[in-house]
Amino acid sequence: VEVYASTYFSHLDKLVKINNKIIRILFKKDYYTKVDDLYRVVNSLPVHSLHKLKLLKLAHMRVYNKDSLPKAYQDIMKPTQSLEHYNMRHSMNLQVSRFNTYFGKRVINCSCTQLWNEIPKEIQGIKSVNLFLNTVKRYLQQD
Repeated sequence: VEVYASTYFSHLDKLVKINNKIIRILFKKDYYTKVDDLYRVVNSLPVHSLHKLKLLKLAHMRVYNKDSLPKAYQDIMKPTQSLEHYNMRHSMNLQVSRFNTYFGKRVINCSCTQLWNEIPKEIQGIKSVNLFLNTVKRYLQQD
């Protein structure tokens, strides 16, 4: 999900529709059932939200458990340098790479850090991975 869901939304359209059809068939839901309700039934998230969840998990691991990540991931996401040793409101943020193209903004280090910086600070402050994932999942279901 981390890799293929970073493409254009139109490229995932068929996959998303097939996924929704499968859930409707398996759980005997009619055509007019809202997509959000379908994914609540299976206790999951739509593809785009699942992609966000995986990226946020990666960012969380970078902030709280850097050594468990491969070396390549440790280097692409960096904390905001100027605030690293101060306890300020943006001290949990990650440094966002600048790109001028749509493709560049979809690269994992840019999209991951932007998502991390957008979630509420209360969620960023959760150190437990499981609690963080459950909280982010509920947060994404509300969007």
